[in-house]
Amino acid sequence: MAFLAESEKDKEDMAQPQGQAQGQNLGSQGGVIGQGVSGQPGAQAVPSSSAAPQAGGKRYTNLQSYLQANQEQAGSMAGKVVGGIEQQANEGQQGLQQVQSKFNEQAKAPSFDAGLVSSVKKGEGIDQARNALNASYTGPRSLSDVGQEDYNKAASNLEQASQRVSNLGSGSGLQSELQTAYKRPSYSRGQQLLDTGIVGMSQPARQQLEATQERYKGLKDVLGSANTQAENQAKAQQENLAKFQQDIRGAANEGYTALGSDISSRLAAQNQQRAAYQNQIQGILGKQAYQRTPEEWAALNALEAKTGVAADYANQNGLVRFGGQLQGGDIASEQEAQRYRGLAGLLGNADTGLVAKSSGPTDELIIDRQAIEADKANRMAQAKAQTQAALTRKAEEAQLARDRKAQTLKEYMDAQAAADKESANWMIPKEVARPKELGKAATGKASSKGSLSKKEQEEKVIGEW
Repeated sequence: MAFLAESEKDKEDMAQPQGQAQGQNLGSQGGVIGQGVSGQPGAQAVPSSSAAPQAGGKRYTNLQSYLQANQEQAGSMAGKVVGGIEQQANEGQQGLQQVQSKFNEQAKAPSFDAGLVSSVKKGEGIDQARNALNASYTGPRSLSDVGQEDYNKAASNLEQASQRVSNLGSGSGLQSELQTAYKRPSYSRGQQLLDTGIVGMSQPARQQLEATQERYKGLKDVLGSANTQAENQAKAQQENLAKFQQDIRGAANEGYTALGSDISSRLAAQNQQRAAYQNQIQGILGKQAYQRTPEEWAALNALEAKTGVAADYANQNGLVRFGGQLQGGDIASEQEAQRYRGLAGLLGNADTGLVAKSSGPTDELIIDRQAIEADKANRMAQAKAQTQAALTRKAEEAQLARDRKAQTLKEYMDAQAAADKESANWMIPKEVARPKELGKAATGKASSKGSLSKKEQEEKVIGEW
């Protein structure tokens, strides 16, 4: 803050009657610069209407002497003003840098392997691709998102410092900055005006202020630029993720289309071959045996070797039918079907019917094996029943023959008994027709083994029969 020492010229002027001192105007206010009665530092501007002699013996000095005496103070006061601005600007910039550092750490979208796109085209990495498609940017979108309090403090310092830099370009602004630099109850408005004039009229002080303005001329744009950069950075992260997800979907669609086309072409070719083979077998089975060529017999034998069933027998009994067309799932491998369904899942509503399997048998010729087994069992049962019936008939016939023989023997024995009885009564030998072996017994001739009783004779005859 400025001060003024009394010179010899001042003393002479003060010795003159009041009102005769040579005053000098300051600025457009028409005030007169003088030293206070008490001689305290900081002269007060006095309106020009008060330049008349006043009671009390006030002393006056001219402005040139005042400025010369405070030339060194101008640089000091400018330095104090500039130092306060620099401190606040630095605090604002450092605070903003800390906020930006936090933002950079947090403003990151989920990252994935760049090679995932190529893998998806081949139907691989489906789980990782699904995670990528479900990912989203959850980081901050502005600097204030990483810490409202820290951001507000840095923004306030930058805005105030920027305004203070702007103040250096005007008298009122410089006065405001001097008031801020020398803030104390005794710093009156008059002192502020004098100090403003001293600083403003000092070339070194003005150069110092101008250098500060040049140094911080972009300070007003720092906060806005930082916010724009942060918002663009967050936007770029979101756009990068969206682009990666778009690439994943494109790769999935490409892989899905390529795999589906491959399965479809193979399916069409196999169904075409299948139909040709079925027509061939159907034609062979429709011919008589003598009409078939050696090639046709070879095809029929191969079919029977494959199925283990006589084709003609099965066909004649209506146990053969031709299978329908195959489905994609019947010819695609399990890995292919899994890849196809995975790619379809990445695309959302893509159809997976191409890799569905047939609900029934997939053989070219479908032979009703259950019916064949049932027919075999039925035929075996019939043969067994017929065999049992034949055995039963033979047993019955044998029994009938035995019964007839037994009847014949009984008749013979009865006749013999009757003859013996009659012979005994009349004592007349009587020949009865009988087997040769019984003749000896009937005539009463003893065999070399002795005579046989009637019962023994019967047993012997039955045994011979």
